[in-house]
Amino acid sequence: MWVIQQLMNFNIMRNILIILALIMTGAAANAQSVLMEEKVDFYEDLPERGPNRKHYTHGYGSWGVLFGSAENSYIRTNPLFSHYFNLGVRYKRKLSNVYSLGYELEAGSHIFRLAEDEGRSFPDTIHFDKEKVNLYTLGLGLYNRFNFGRRGDYIGNFIDLGVYGEWNFASRYFYKNKYGNDQSRKLSIYNPGYVNTFNYGAFVRAGYNRYVLFARYRLSEIIDTEKGFNDLPPFSVGIQVGFHK
Repeated sequence: MWVIQQLMNFNIMRNILIILALIMTGAAANAQSVLMEEKVDFYEDLPERGPNRKHYTHGYGSWGVLFGSAENSYIRTNPLFSHYFNLGVRYKRKLSNVYSLGYELEAGSHIFRLAEDEGRSFPDTIHFDKEKVNLYTLGLGLYNRFNFGRRGDYIGNFIDLGVYGEWNFASRYFYKNKYGNDQSRKLSIYNPGYVNTFNYGAFVRAGYNRYVLFARYRLSEIIDTEKGFNDLPPFSVGIQVGFHK
């Protein structure tokens, strides 16, 4: 009887151990299953502002020559001494890898050096040794930008197409005439009545990072032609440098 009782106790203990082993195995399997189903999200914190990011703002400066053909009823000027200069701030909004749009605010000056022309009647028929018309402007430009090629976190290669408007907040007609005995006479007329207040036009630019070539065409008249004058030349071409890396 003692032997039979011991065998029964042994069978009970063996069954208990088997049950415990099954329970521990199931718990381990469940724990492993939970770990494998865990999701880990990774987000890279990229800045939104930069040369090739969503938003970018930078300064720039431009210089160019002003010219136009007198055969097209424009006042003849000397392109060697007629130039355009401005300083501005530009904002760019990136919409895709190849397309951006933006706007720019700028302050500029236009200097038209009048050429000697016997037929010129602007501003009158009396000509002097040195004559010029200066315009001082505040402008707003809107542009579309098309990027191409690799550029990383740089502006890269691009072409801009846009329009601009300018307010001629000040203007000046200036002349200087030399006389004998090293004498000369200078005269400035500020804001003459024949200069229009606003002008507008279109432009195209081709750039490699910070260096840009531009061409502008003025669609409006600077001079009030209803007063019997011809207009000043509408073309300008030059170089622009961005104040960024």
